[in-house]
Amino acid sequence: MGSSNFKQFNPNALNMTNDTDYNSSSYRLNGVVPGQAPSALHNKLFYQVSTMVSAIGQVLADAGKTVTDANLTSLIADLKDVFIQVPAFPKGYLGGPVPVYTSPSTVTFKAGMRARDILNAADMELASDVPVSLASSGAGGLDSGAEAANTWYYFYMIRKSGDGTTSVIASTINEAAAGNIFLPVGYDQKRQLRLAVRNNASSDILPFFCTGDGWVWYRDSEFTSPYSVVTTGTATSFTTVGCGGIIPPISRLGQLDYLTQVSSSSNGILYVRMTGSSATNGRPLAQAANAEWIQAGSAPIVLNASQQFDYKWGSNAQSINMSVAGYKVTEVA
Repeated sequence: MGSSNFKQFNPNALNMTNDTDYNSSSYRLNGVVPGQAPSALHNKLFYQVSTMVSAIGQVLADAGKTVTDANLTSLIADLKDVFIQVPAFPKGYLGGPVPVYTSPSTVTFKAGMRARDILNAADMELASDVPVSLASSGAGGLDSGAEAANTWYYFYMIRKSGDGTTSVIASTINEAAAGNIFLPVGYDQKRQLRLAVRNNASSDILPFFCTGDGWVWYRDSEFTSPYSVVTTGTATSFTTVGCGGIIPPISRLGQLDYLTQVSSSSNGILYVRMTGSSATNGRPLAQAANAEWIQAGSAPIVLNASQQFDYKWGSNAQSINMSVAGYKVTEVA
């Protein structure tokens, strides 16, 4: 609780012109002229002005300010701080610059990244770039333990409500599914971000880049491990393909590149569907025609909660290779 030295003049409202007379007074309308102005009129003037000023001072005091007429600069700053406020981010808000792959162990979250915390209680914004290393712990590192190979890592903006300090932390815990991350000492607010990275057997993060529409793209995607999910696929009945090693649980939509090759003179149509779908044929994805002809393409494919889809060829089995080019985050609010 603050304090204010701005007080109401004549709080007992004695010897004061009433509202009707004050409204029609020539002194109020035209200003005071040389001579003696009625004291009751002056009392009304000072009463009205001081009442408003005293009320404003009390609002500032209630906001924790020490309000005094001794320092005009401080008074202006307090008025701006209390009455000119930036509107809170809407619930679920996440915006600003996208994360950047920095090195095999580090992802950098850029200054200006903004979010509303998960409880919709506070705005969070990074004041400077925050490199997050999987080789360290605490704010700017892992929430607990040491880095493990071939593992998905999720990222959270965190904040201290006490002083507004913000940072980013990585964790193997995906709160969009279950569980709670371990917050460093002093941090009590958080928000899961729209990114997950996977490292390889050497504990190196797979290089990526993000776009502002929620897509994460693999820089080195090709038809080899770990990006390849189908090799010379010839199934003529729906066969399940798992993408969980390259598409994280926070995504139900993958972008897959494909190569089809005809192994006979017959035409073939490739169909895909989300695993668990009851569709008989699914969605036609590609056609292979004319012996030895190769077709290349790329398409988004809907996945189930385990990051799986089904594929099959029509009546004429041909051959297809498929690899993951990227994924869209769909499971983080």
